[in-house]
Amino acid sequence: MQLSLEPDLVVLVVMGKATDGDSAIKVAATLKPDVTVMDVDMSLMNGISATQHICQNEPNSKIVVLTMYADPVTEHNAIAAGAVDVIEKQPSPVMLVQAMCSAYISACTQAITI
Repeated sequence: MQLSLEPDLVVLVVMGKATDGDSAIKVAATLKPDVTVMDVDMSLMNGISATQHICQNEPNSKIVVLTMYADPVTEHNAIAAGAVDVIEKQPSPVMLVQAMCSAYISACTQAITI
């Protein structure tokens, strides 16, 4: 997903879609999105393992993890894997956009300070 922040305007562009962890890694490597929204429950490779792989190989792509499991262990594992935020599935659209924008701003700030 690529984002553009303008005063009073957020532009989100869905660049790709993956149905499993292996595909998510390939899509991230090919498209190099600013922000990836990753589900914890994915086949072939779970979202936390895919997050770790993407963060190691695509350090400029920030990941927001979605989970059905609102527990501290899942959140800790996702953050330890490199996710910048963890939110419960079925968030309000506003919460999801805020998490993506926050991840995008984090990426921009990191790029400026390097």
